[in-house]
Amino acid sequence: LGTSWSNASSTAITPATAGDYLVVASVDIRPNSSVASGECRVDLDGSSTWDLMTMEGKSISDKVPYFSARVVHLSASAHTLRLQARSDEGAATDIYSPRISVIRLSKNFNDFSQGELLAEDSTTNEADNWVSRLSRVHHPFQPGRYLVLGSSFVKSLPDTSVIPEQRWTVAGQEENKFIGIMKDSTDFLPLVGFKVFNWNIAPETLKVDYGKYSPGSEWV
Repeated sequence: LGTSWSNASSTAITPATAGDYLVVASVDIRPNSSVASGECRVDLDGSSTWDLMTMEGKSISDKVPYFSARVVHLSASAHTLRLQARSDEGAATDIYSPRISVIRLSKNFNDFSQGELLAEDSTTNEADNWVSRLSRVHHPFQPGRYLVLGSSFVKSLPDTSVIPEQRWTVAGQEENKFIGIMKDSTDFLPLVGFKVFNWNIAPETLKVDYGKYSPGSEWV
């Protein structure tokens, strides 16, 4: 891949009626460099993008997994969703097993909700002194099995001496925790978690938290 965005995978959809859709995308990216970064993002109709990840390897052989899940509202017209990738400095970035899927939620899966914050925020809290970044209360319509997808992107400042950590929780219970050392302060790394829960009709609180192990700042 060069410095221009390339379509790693795409799918077209023309809804009969407007509604909410879950867009899921994944790929493994190898920047083939410890200096130049490989980048990924999701694009809708060439006019809207989200979940940009940028990362170079700690060595030239490193692969970095990318994942994105987002609920979007689509009108009753033709749409194209693309998983895109590039190299920020023209290195020979490689991609493996790109996938993008669109699942209609409206009228098929009416019992769903999404919480998201697209702007960046930061913390200097350390040693598992967690900061709540996002909270969502879901009210199940009926008892049953519910799939929860949790994701975020983290960046550390000023450099690799900052060791970031992030997690997601359900009802205060930690379900997935990520701790990792960044190559440098330009990198964003993804946190991804999946789990199926058996819930009754009581409200369920889902959160994404973040913090760090060392001095400096973490952005998520």
